[in-house]
Amino acid sequence: MDQRTSILVCTRLAGRPDWISRFEEGGAVAPVGPERVIVASGDSQWDVTFAFGPEEVVNLATMQAFDLWAIDIDAGQLPRILKLLADDQRDWRRRLPHPAKVMAVSFGRALASNEILEFGRLGLGAVVYPGSEETLHQAIARLATPVTAGKTALCLAGGGIEGLIYEVGVLRALDDLLPGQGILDFDIFCGISAGAIIASVLANRVPPVEITRAFMQDSTMMKGIKPWMLFDFATRDIRSRLASLVLDRGYDDGLLSVLAGSVPNAFFMGDNIERVLEDFFSMPGRTNSFHELEKELYIGSTDQDTSEHVVFGGLGWRDVPISRAVHASAALIPFYAPQYVAGRWFIDGSFTRTSEMEVAIAKGATLIVIVDPLVPVRAPRSGTVRGRGGVYAGIQGLKALVNTRFLGSLPRIMTAHPEVDFLVFMPEEEDMLLMSGSPLRYRYRMEIERVAYDTASTRLRSDWNRVRPMLARHGLRPRDPEAGP
Repeated sequence: MDQRTSILVCTRLAGRPDWISRFEEGGAVAPVGPERVIVASGDSQWDVTFAFGPEEVVNLATMQAFDLWAIDIDAGQLPRILKLLADDQRDWRRRLPHPAKVMAVSFGRALASNEILEFGRLGLGAVVYPGSEETLHQAIARLATPVTAGKTALCLAGGGIEGLIYEVGVLRALDDLLPGQGILDFDIFCGISAGAIIASVLANRVPPVEITRAFMQDSTMMKGIKPWMLFDFATRDIRSRLASLVLDRGYDDGLLSVLAGSVPNAFFMGDNIERVLEDFFSMPGRTNSFHELEKELYIGSTDQDTSEHVVFGGLGWRDVPISRAVHASAALIPFYAPQYVAGRWFIDGSFTRTSEMEVAIAKGATLIVIVDPLVPVRAPRSGTVRGRGGVYAGIQGLKALVNTRFLGSLPRIMTAHPEVDFLVFMPEEEDMLLMSGSPLRYRYRMEIERVAYDTASTRLRSDWNRVRPMLARHGLRPRDPEAGP
């Protein structure tokens, strides 16, 4: 047999004989258990499991990854099962199949045109009924044909220094899952803000474990990462703003207006980050040019004056040095100063977009791994955020805004692109508490990385039945996490 497909049939107990009869019309059927048969159809083999009721459907689907669901319309369970699927599609932890791998079947009656249109609106892969264009065997054969895998993409969001360290921990867990391959074998690297720093280093063939070692001053591929590289005071801007406050005696616009205009653009310049990256990308085997990379790299930033989202590395923006693009992407005001690139002022890309997943899809990605640490803390005690001061409150507000936007757009994009597999990592409740300090905090760096690694590893183990076939569909050969390193 050339192809084996696992199928979950959702029907009533009394409907099982009808399904067996239909399978026998186009192939040989052999029982292998009380609720399981093997159907030999041409050069294909279908491993069919029967489920009776929505609860049994969900239990089986979360324990085993099925290539296709076939839902019996005549069983009267279709609305509940479709609601379970729809609810799951709105959850970034989704565990059930994409709608395109779900078909609806009626043996007993023809369907009205409005019913067929509704199934199409829901995104089902096929609808089979008496008089339909496809038979049951034809529809299964079509949906069971493996989709040609496209590119693999890694999309990294912002989140400050703590978010950057969280991302490294998650990526190290993913890298350990792919022996002989790894994150560096992905085709597309996308990053915004802190994620742009990591994406640019990965695109330059540096694995996540070496970034971890750089924080520990123990990397053989990178210089050690130290606080002075991240926090260089914007002394010139601060002085000029204070001078304007002292020298402006007219107060023509009112004292409050003068005071507002004297506030510096940012506390830090971020020049050291660009300089360190520029030096690193100048080393043998590295490059500071988008044109010279073996992999695709896309870095998102925001035009401060027009609020337009610009993607460095994309059309019209490939001539900007990578280190300069990263600096512009990470210019999170009021912490880091806006950056002047090609006649325009740029600030942090997180203000206009959380993740470049739409860019990855447009470039042909069919597997997208998203790591988004920009998640607000959900404190149980009222006044917790207020009690930690203005900086903390501002960051909490930004995280809430960006996270709400991301969680609103992710289900829409997932549903609109059923051909794309998504694997999403965001901090859990305990992780968010660990990452809830000031954006200038530095001393917790390795604890965050370790917790992120452990949490991601646990997530991959618990979701192995979905993760393994997902990665395998794209030519990746993950090891069983229960087997140890």
